[in-house]
Amino acid sequence: GPDTLITVCRNVPTPLNPRGKSTFSYSWTPATGLSAANVPNPLVTISSSQVYTVRMVDSTGKCEFSIPVRVNISPAMNTDAGKDTTLCTTGAFTLQASAVNAVRFQWSSQRNFSTIIGVNVQQAVTVHRGNNTFYLRTTDALGCVEIDSVVIRALPLLASVPASIIACLPDDRKDITVTNGDPLQTLSYRWAPSNLIISDPNAGPTAIIRAQTGATISVVVTNQAGCSATFNTRVDVLNLPAILTINAAKNPIKEGE
Repeated sequence: GPDTLITVCRNVPTPLNPRGKSTFSYSWTPATGLSAANVPNPLVTISSSQVYTVRMVDSTGKCEFSIPVRVNISPAMNTDAGKDTTLCTTGAFTLQASAVNAVRFQWSSQRNFSTIIGVNVQQAVTVHRGNNTFYLRTTDALGCVEIDSVVIRALPLLASVPASIIACLPDDRKDITVTNGDPLQTLSYRWAPSNLIISDPNAGPTAIIRAQTGATISVVVTNQAGCSATFNTRVDVLNLPAILTINAAKNPIKEGE
């Protein structure tokens, strides 16, 4: 007869009675999760434990008996590839897996695991700008498999400002503009010092400033991931009236002289 206690993987079709004999007729109850209820070896696909009763009758119809068969589900491994994470840098990152009673770990950057990039609980990877998705597959002693994934989002700030600007006179109005290095970025701005910022110090990407000799204009730029950087622009003032002198030998000066 069939085994009275078997363990299967959750939601994985599994033969219920591999030693079933065609010389007997079978009737399985309930039919829940079975591929058929009147065959010797149905496939069972269940998500929770189930007790079946199989009634067997020999070819003569004179020998009949019933057996309870308990089908247990292999305990969940609770596979966890880690929390989705946002980084402000690219490069090296360590993935951290967790699972209960897993005997094998496999990491891949592809959903179908066509390429395995590592088999460790802690796995070193390289993340690039944008979304980096990694998949974790675990296997228990019965061969049951669970899969989880994690997204590592790397969005370092990409922006720039001119290193310096030139004004002709003190208090000249000049523009300084932040160049967004990634059109997919949404940027916010905070300009300083406030006494030299004529426009809204929390608006951008362009600030209108009042030129002062030797001044440094700073802007803190932040993208939608919360990644920030401070950029500085030096203000050079030429003071043209002080360096421009015009001498005339004649008075008045005639046209062409």
